[in-house]
Amino acid sequence: MKRVEGAINYSKTKLLTAGLDTSGTMHFALYDLAMLSGKMDEVDSSHGHVDLSKVKKQGAFHIPNFTNQLGHSSIQGFELSDGNAIYVSSGAPGATPSVSKFYLGNKTSSSTVFLSNSEWRTPWKIETEGIQLGGDLQINIAYHDVNDHDKTKANKIFKFDKKLLG
Repeated sequence: MKRVEGAINYSKTKLLTAGLDTSGTMHFALYDLAMLSGKMDEVDSSHGHVDLSKVKKQGAFHIPNFTNQLGHSSIQGFELSDGNAIYVSSGAPGATPSVSKFYLGNKTSSSTVFLSNSEWRTPWKIETEGIQLGGDLQINIAYHDVNDHDKTKANKIFKFDKKLLG
């Protein structure tokens, strides 16, 4: 695996796991959060682990060449809606922030939008970071030093209407 992410839906009933392998295929699995939490409670006192390969999934699917369907190949965060839509933020330093939307089980993106805000026209180099759903779509924007991308000067959260993604 190259990258592993997780997201819990807004009503806190489902856990989505997402793992990108070295060939570029994204592997998604959906679990009942209460059931999984119960299994974790069973091994908590022994500092054990839960083998997800032995836990019943509510759904699973794979998307080959996943990053080709995003606005940018730099994955920055995942979020899961109560309606099983998967939102993925992407954008490395200097790239226009983007969010792509997938539906559970579909192997192609239903939409991708590039976000803009007049505040991002600053002397800093911006980078898309995490994403969160609620009443709105929220993304974190990191402001990096133009000469040194490793130096973050500030982080700000911006809200957008989820309907931008259909």
